Amino acid sequence: MAKNKNRINIETNSDGVTEIVIAPIDNPKVKKQLKWWLIAWVILGAMMIGGLVLASTSAELAFILIYLAFWFFFMMKVWRSYRYRTHGKERIVFKEEQLVYIREIGKRGLPRIFPYGDIQSIEQVDVKRDTFISMINNSAWMIAAEGVQIKSTYMTVAVGIQLTKNESEKLVSLIKKLLKVKS
Repeated sequence: MAKNKNRINIETNSDGVTEIVIAPIDNPKVKKQLKWWLIAWVILGAMMIGGLVLASTSAELAFILIYLAFWFFFMMKVWRSYRYRTHGKERIVFKEEQLVYIREIGKRGLPRIFPYGDIQSIEQVDVKRDTFISMINNSAWMIAAEGVQIKSTYMTVAVGIQLTKNESEKLVSLIKKLLKVKS
């Protein structure tokens, strides 16, 4: 998989607020494959919805409804992954009294707020690369395999989607360095 040369960038705005921006893996081939997978998945779902009309027994109807439930679940997974790969990023914002983590898709994202006094540790997560589950988590249609954890008194948040080991180490050192400056 081709990766950005530098996925982790530091930006400072005019108010003096510093933020770390983590871009998704930039691979046009993967984006194209996801788009075609999404189109094929929609066509398959439309065919199964058409099968609802032709279902003659309650067993056939039950099968199609269960199938559509699974179809819808995986449709949302692929849609979310496609949107993240094309319009997403992770942001870690260092404000005066708090660190804010946001996983954005487009301009939307749920902020996770960590007051500086509540942060207990920031550490690299050992992501195993040779297991079946890790291969699935590192695949194009998953948004997983975070490489860094921010632990506070109230919650633990995983950060850094599909970072390499070196990128995870760089992110941990950047966050720790900026925390020392802010606190």
